[in-house]
Amino acid sequence: MLKATQLRPGMVIVHEGQLYTVHSVDHRTPGNKRGAMATRMRSFKSGSIIDYRFRAEDFVERAVLDEIEYQYMYNDTEGYHFMDTTNYEQMHLGVDILGDAVNYLIPIWF
Repeated sequence: MLKATQLRPGMVIVHEGQLYTVHSVDHRTPGNKRGAMATRMRSFKSGSIIDYRFRAEDFVERAVLDEIEYQYMYNDTEGYHFMDTTNYEQMHLGVDILGDAVNYLIPIWF
């Protein structure tokens, strides 16, 4: 658990039982009122972006995730194919999941 004032872009948190990636954080203290952290977050599940305001004294649960390095191999009608660099397992993802990132993928050549 960490205080809302410690939120930073790129962090993954659990909010209302779902995983969110924090895209932007802005600390606001309007006049005589208490400070708040205005955040913009993207849901892992639906991909939708929400704006949420945490009070400065709120606590947020930071998610613990494993990072696995995948290498882009090729694309076909099923989608874009990736390989786990540690055990060579392959997986494919659709354009709906990757979004604009498909424009920056460079395939490997053997």
